Amino acid sequence: MARIPRRYATLLYGILQAGATTAAATGVAAFNMTASGVQLVEQWAITWLLAWLTTLPLVVGISPLIRRMVEMLTSAEGAGRPQR
Repeated sequence: MARIPRRYATLLYGILQAGATTAAATGVAAFNMTASGVQLVEQWAITWLLAWLTTLPLVVGISPLIRRMVEMLTSAEGAGRPQR
C-alpha cells in the first residue's frame, strides 16, 4: 500500500479529524430530525457532506496555529521545574 509522505501529516490529520467530528455531530442532529432509517441515512449523508466541506478548510487552516499555541503553552517533560 502506498503511503502519504510525512510532510502532509498535518493536512491528513485535519481531513480525518474534520470527517470524524462532522460525522458524529451530523449523525446526532439527523437522528433527532428524522423518523425512518432510510430517511435518517439520506439526511445524514447530505448533512455530513455539507458540514465536512464547510469544516475542512477551517480545520486544515487553523491546525498550524493551534499547534504553535500548544507548543507555546506547554513544555518538555522536566523543563521548567526548579532545580534542587
